[in-house]
Amino acid sequence: MSISYEGLLQSVRENYLQTPAESGISIAEELDYIEADLAQGLVSTLGNVSDSLGLIATIKAVAGIGTLLRGDKSGWADIGSSMSYRLWNIKLARQALKNAIAFNPNRNLPELRVEFSPAAGLLLHAVSQGEDAAAGEMVKVLEDIFFDPAYLNRETVDNSIYERFALNVYYFLKGGDTRKTLAFNTGNVYKNLLDSLLAPDFDSQLVVDLCDYHCDNIEDRGDRRPEFCSRPFDLLPVEVLAIYRIRRNAGLETPAVDHPLLNPLFTHMPDLQFENDELIDRIEAAYLEMPAA
Repeated sequence: MSISYEGLLQSVRENYLQTPAESGISIAEELDYIEADLAQGLVSTLGNVSDSLGLIATIKAVAGIGTLLRGDKSGWADIGSSMSYRLWNIKLARQALKNAIAFNPNRNLPELRVEFSPAAGLLLHAVSQGEDAAAGEMVKVLEDIFFDPAYLNRETVDNSIYERFALNVYYFLKGGDTRKTLAFNTGNVYKNLLDSLLAPDFDSQLVVDLCDYHCDNIEDRGDRRPEFCSRPFDLLPVEVLAIYRIRRNAGLETPAVDHPLLNPLFTHMPDLQFENDELIDRIEAAYLEMPAA
């Protein structure tokens, strides 16, 4: 096991513990912005509301992980809330871009680059929690990105493997094998795991390789946006938890794996349902009243 990964993860954990005290003020400010945007009408403020929800999701994730690291399991409530806010952040970002494409198809439009990996993380989290509705929402986002070049540049999509894995896991669960459609390079860590997902003699090294890849792609080195830089997905190994859930549901055992990423603090996750609070209920109501693009 690489000592460098433990050092890396310790550094990530320390960053969580240095949460600024003014984070509560930041949430209050974003809530004020959302109120003003909703008063104008969600159709014209989709992007703004999405951005505010994304910021709140990050603040809640940081607060939740920090609380867990201080020994208080109540942090899971903030993490669960963060997941719900992130889902709506991504869902509204997709709708905003979809509307822009419909009305301005020839314009240079923003892409879903920032939302790409978190959508995959949310999908895998939903799979690990048995949350079909939330999983379906993220599948819509990922399918738009993979199959419509208006949503994200092809170079980023073609080079993706984590996001491709997440979508293929969902297809696998639904009984279809679309790995030929969303093909991987041979020898890829995610392809190797998909090929053995329901193998009775599952090789634990596959999970180790997955964890190594995760740790190698937490820090932003400037050349590309790493898959696991978005909080809380840097410390929550949702891809591994999804694998465990799939194999457990199939009556298969998965060998124990020793890796710094698989900290029991984060792998012993309670049920985190995607539950709406009063604000999300209002946003959902406004969303459902919007005319179709």
